[in-house]
Amino acid sequence: MLELKYFDKISRYEQAEQASGDDFPPFDVDRLGTDSAYKSAVRNYVRLFFLAALWLMRAVWPVYRFGRLVVVSRYEDVEAVQA
Repeated sequence: MLELKYFDKISRYEQAEQASGDDFPPFDVDRLGTDSAYKSAVRNYVRLFFLAALWLMRAVWPVYRFGRLVVVSRYEDVEAVQA
C-alpha cells in the first residue's frame, strides 16, 4: 500500500512545536513606532524621483535597451511586446 511520509513529518513537527511551549508574544502595532518626518520626506522624494524618471522615459526614450535588458515604458509598446 502507498504511504505518504510527508504528512507524518508535518504532524510530528506540529506535535514537537506544541510540546516546546515557545510561543511568540502577541503582535503589538504600537511597538513599531511612527515614522520620523525625515523618513517620510525621503520616501516622498524617492517616489517623486521615480515618477519623474518614468515620465521622462516615456516622453524621450520609450524603449530603453541596455545589453540584453529592455525596459518598455509605454502602454502601446508593452501590448506589442506581449502580443
